[in-house]
Amino acid sequence: LRNHIGLGDLITERDAEVLNMGFKLTFFSPNDFFTNETLTKSYIYRDELGYEGDFVYERSEINWKDEKDLTKSFEIKKQRSKNTNSTRLIRKVHPIDSFFNFFRPPIPPSEDALENGEVDEEELEDLEERLELDYQIGEDLKERIIPHAVDWFTGKALEYEDIDMGDEDEFDDENLEEDSDEEKENDDE
Repeated sequence: LRNHIGLGDLITERDAEVLNMGFKLTFFSPNDFFTNETLTKSYIYRDELGYEGDFVYERSEINWKDEKDLTKSFEIKKQRSKNTNSTRLIRKVHPIDSFFNFFRPPIPPSEDALENGEVDEEELEDLEERLELDYQIGEDLKERIIPHAVDWFTGKALEYEDIDMGDEDEFDDENLEEDSDEEKENDDE
């Protein structure tokens, strides 16, 4: 907000302290898939945690309507009893990839679990990567998608993405050329 031409002059240093607390994303309206009128996810900034600190979230629990949960697949199998030879149906639920898993960020282990060594280093690294990715998705939605929602809807924003990618490639190529020129100079000496 401080970078906005019209709003930047209105925000004082005291205001900035409050505005730096976090952000909240709100999605959807009533639909056929869940009973929630909207879904929200809040990201809370904590300076004392620093970059390496915990990510703090508040989120909506999705109340899926019957058979509409997009984060799970449902499988019905027949099972025959050996004793009675009768057949019954068993419903198995399997988790699947979905955008809506965004509303279920990974849960960090408790302090007790960490202290007792119940979580190994590899699990912690995986968890940290998943939390950082979740946070980055939220930041991208806030900074890149929402401010240009109409452009994303019409597809015009894809042109911007191509331009950004082209600039990065040019930068990388320039660096590679500079590095190879330096190597040639060092080889000549």
